[in-house]
Amino acid sequence: MWIGLILICGSPVDVRTCDVLVRTHGTFPTLQACASQVKTDLEGMGLQNIYTRYKCYQMQGQSI
Repeated sequence: MWIGLILICGSPVDVRTCDVLVRTHGTFPTLQACASQVKTDLEGMGLQNIYTRYKCYQMQGQSI
C-alpha cells in the first residue's frame, strides 16, 4: 500500500513558508497509481507562484 504526500512552499529558500499535505482519501495498491493520482490532485489545486513537490511512500504492514 502506498500513500501520497505533497510539499507546498511559498519560497524555495525559506522552509517556514512550507506546508505538507497528506492525501487522506485512501491508499494506493501501486506506486504508479499513487503518483498518477497525487499529480492529478496537485494539478487540480490550481496553485500559481508556489513551489510544489510530491512523493509516494510505501506503508509498512502491521501484524495483528
